[in-house]
Amino acid sequence: MTLAGSNTDVDYLTAEKRQIIDACPKCHGLDFDCPCYHEYDVEVRKVRACIPMKYRKAALSVITSPQSEKPKEQLASYIKSMTKYRKHGTGLYLWGAEGTAKTYLGCAVLIEALRHGYSAYFTTLTDCVDNIIRSRDAFAYMLQNTTYLMIDDMGYAYRPIRDEVAYVDSVLDKVVRARCNNLMPIILTSHKNITELALANPSGARIASIIKEHMKRVQFTGPNFRDTIKL
Repeated sequence: MTLAGSNTDVDYLTAEKRQIIDACPKCHGLDFDCPCYHEYDVEVRKVRACIPMKYRKAALSVITSPQSEKPKEQLASYIKSMTKYRKHGTGLYLWGAEGTAKTYLGCAVLIEALRHGYSAYFTTLTDCVDNIIRSRDAFAYMLQNTTYLMIDDMGYAYRPIRDEVAYVDSVLDKVVRARCNNLMPIILTSHKNITELALANPSGARIASIIKEHMKRVQFTGPNFRDTIKL
């Protein structure tokens, strides 16, 4: 993975450096061993992981809705035992209604993985499919080898160019199987339960089977509060 080169990301990291390192009350940016440098390194790695801007400050504590308490408890337990789950390749399947903070809280877990020193990568299913078609083996290699992979909107029924359907399906199958065989955790979000996911796209049935074996399932319930939460 390479550092994103957009002006937005450059501006983001410049601002973070000023706030974290230059304004550090302990070392004022002069001590490379100061925790502020580790904190800034996590911000750099968020950019490299392609975590969207709106989720780069994601944390379990930010979401305070009563409907999120149970999912947050489950995710907090996962983070607390992340080293153990990483060793066993156990990932997460976050599913439920639209607008219930699945993506936000999934990114909070991904950020904790970065803080633990693991590599990570965020993508949506549609972007993943587009990148597989464009980059083929190079992108597939990255998907297989980053320690924590998060695929958002897994229930979306992708429809690539007809001639590419079989190729995309085979690559997704290869990536998921390779990661599970090598104990590499995956975080998936979806508005579908496992039965519905199995019917959502060509790889659905195989991925649903893998979810049952390799992922902790966390259900999100309640009304859509996307318009009321402050991210």
